[in-house]
Amino acid sequence: MIQDPAGLLQRIPELKPLCEDPGVLHAVEHGDPFRLYRALRWARWLGRLRSHRELIDSLLRQRRLFARPLHKNPWLGTVNGFGSTLLGTAEPDSLDGTHIATHCVVALFALPLLPLGAYVVRPGEGSGAFNRSWTLFARVPMGPLPWLWSRALALGVIVLVVLGALQAFQDSRSQDVRLINGVSQPVLVESVAP
Repeated sequence: MIQDPAGLLQRIPELKPLCEDPGVLHAVEHGDPFRLYRALRWARWLGRLRSHRELIDSLLRQRRLFARPLHKNPWLGTVNGFGSTLLGTAEPDSLDGTHIATHCVVALFALPLLPLGAYVVRPGEGSGAFNRSWTLFARVPMGPLPWLWSRALALGVIVLVVLGALQAFQDSRSQDVRLINGVSQPVLVESVAP
């Protein structure tokens, strides 16, 4: 008996045979659609569930299946060209005019620096290149490239912090002393432990 508090198996009945994977089963039982998407993505990347590869690929191409309701709208806006906005038009739906856009921190109004999330959106009436309005419906998992990009940036920041801490520790262990004298020979000063 599989527990399904979020009704994921009712929403996506094709998941039933995929629950043989412990990661997929764990995500379904916790009711988290984002965790389910990641479990399917990792199962695909690691070569698990090989007999269901086509099914997994078709599910991963439909990120709307893993939508999560909005609790609050993301901040959208730029100041002097820097801020956050929605970029891209993935998985367009011709019936209702919606598509999936990535919420990014941007520079120069449209140069993406850091992806923050992905949303099912519809452009508002009268939206243009510099006058944009959106109707946001749900949050969906980020695609593999924005996800890897954001994780690589986070890993880079962590590495920089660790290297900075190591350099500060190394620099605190010794200290340069400059001696100004009239001797033309360099002077080497060593501390002697008492």
